[in-house]
This record gives sequence, structure tokens and C-alpha cells, in this order.
Amino acid sequence: AGLNDEQKELLYLCGVQYLSATKVAAIQGKTDRNIRKVRFTLIRKINAQLSELLDIEDKGKDNPFHKPTRHEKYLLKKLGTKREKRQKKGKKKRRPDKGGAK
Repeated sequence: AGLNDEQKELLYLCGVQYLSATKVAAIQGKTDRNIRKVRFTLIRKINAQLSELLDIEDKGKDNPFHKPTRHEKYLLKKLGTKREKRQKKGKKKRRPDKGGAK
């Protein structure tokens, strides 16, 4: 859900048919660089949807016997570092003026 027709076709060609970016580019009449970029965006979008569906962070609180899978750990780590980077961007420290003029 949430994917357009072009992304669905790319997901089918790369994920099911295991075609390379070069072969997909030849089929769709695009550059292989464009195909790789769209594929990267597609994977990022799917991972975000997957993490919301799995509700990874809350799962461990409700069920102490739940051990996250390797992919869940990967998503948590990746999404956690992205959140930290966004938070750090918003909290940039200002350096004091080194000049003598006030």
C-alpha cells in the first residue's frame, strides 16, 4: 500500500524476477542510476511502513518473552540513528564570536 504503479513494477522486477538495475532500465527505457535511486527510495519507504506495522518498540514492553528478529533490530538501529541525527540538527550549538567587536 502507498506505492505507485512504477514502484510496484520495480519491486516485482527486482524483488521477484531478480533483474539487475541495468536490465530493468533497458525494459523501462530509463537510466540504471535512476532505477537504483528509485529502488533505494522504495526500500526506505517499505522499511518505514514495516516498522510502523511491527510496532517494534512497543512489542517488547507488552511481551517480555519477545526477542526481536535480526531485521527488527536492524530497523530499530537504523531508524534510531536517523532520529538522533534529526534531533542533533535542530539543537546546533552556537559558537561565540571570536572577534573583539561587540
